[in-house]
Amino acid sequence: MLLHDWCDRRALAPLTIVLPHYPLFNGLADEVVELTKALKTVRAQLGSTLPASEFDRLVKLLHQAEAALDGGKG
Repeated sequence: MLLHDWCDRRALAPLTIVLPHYPLFNGLADEVVELTKALKTVRAQLGSTLPASEFDRLVKLLHQAEAALDGGKG
């Protein structure tokens, strides 16, 4: 799992951005919106510093979050 990998290598920058919005407690849209924003922030601010495999998983996770907000469409 991406977050476990960040913990293992002590990648504090992305963890600092994402962990306040994870885990989702009630799964409501507002929580998913905040998690999606955090993932986008990591992609924009730190994407070039992540290993390629982590960046790919980040983008996949972001797409999954966006699909959840879109009701699973697309």
